[in-house]
Amino acid sequence: MAETIKKMAVVEMGLLMNMARSPQHVATFPFLAQLQDVMKGTEAGKCQSCGAAAKARMGAINSVKAAMASMSPEQVQAMKTLLNTQKIRVRYTNGARSVVKDL
Repeated sequence: MAETIKKMAVVEMGLLMNMARSPQHVATFPFLAQLQDVMKGTEAGKCQSCGAAAKARMGAINSVKAAMASMSPEQVQAMKTLLNTQKIRVRYTNGARSVVKDL
């Protein structure tokens, strides 16, 4: 039986973190590699009382989302195939404003 294609996938932190854990996804979308460094700082047992790791993680996630919003049409199609969806919605901040882009 064929798998149903979703109408829209919304890019969230969990999805990006899972994609960054896959060497295949990082090879296809190199901008995901920057998440691997910040994931190391959020492992259990690390000090997080000042929130520096969370700030770094959110900055990297926002940067990855901005990179996704500026992908080439070929990369967008590859991402849609990977996520099994017709559309991708990316929400990120650009300075003080929030940007929503449908790919």
